[in-house]
Amino acid sequence: MAHALALIAIAIWKSNKENAYFTRKVYRYSMLVLNPDFVAAEVAEMLGRLEKTNEMLINCNALSATRFAVASQDLKKHTQLLFDLKKDLDSVFKRIRFLKMKLAQQYPAAFSACNTVFYAVDEEDEPEERYPPSKAQAEKAADTTEKQKHVGGQQLEETHSGSSTQSSVTS
Repeated sequence: MAHALALIAIAIWKSNKENAYFTRKVYRYSMLVLNPDFVAAEVAEMLGRLEKTNEMLINCNALSATRFAVASQDLKKHTQLLFDLKKDLDSVFKRIRFLKMKLAQQYPAAFSACNTVFYAVDEEDEPEERYPPSKAQAEKAADTTEKQKHVGGQQLEETHSGSSTQSSVTS
């Protein structure tokens, strides 16, 4: 094949003297390809490049394996921490529900007054809709919130004034 390239290069060189430099280069490279030492040198160079690439890939794989092991251990620890936190929060909420129930039984009037305020706050904490409410809806919500605060404030004042009279009676 290289010999055929050399013959083609000679034919081009004879037909077109302006590209003589180019054709001579093609002829020289075709003769180099025919040289077995040239081919062996190119193969050895390519082998060296591939060996370096393989070493780099082996190092990269080892490094990524160690980092993966560390990351998976961290993930296990963090997952366990989240489960523990969830159990703790469940316990806290259970205690809060129990205390609310106990307070509702002991002080029903005060608890019902506070409940209206807490329910209003809970409604505000609900996630917002995808689209913002219309202007009329926003005004209506603001009015009801103000009314609830006013009613809750009056009931709390009555509760506080009632408790102060009770404390004065007992003292």
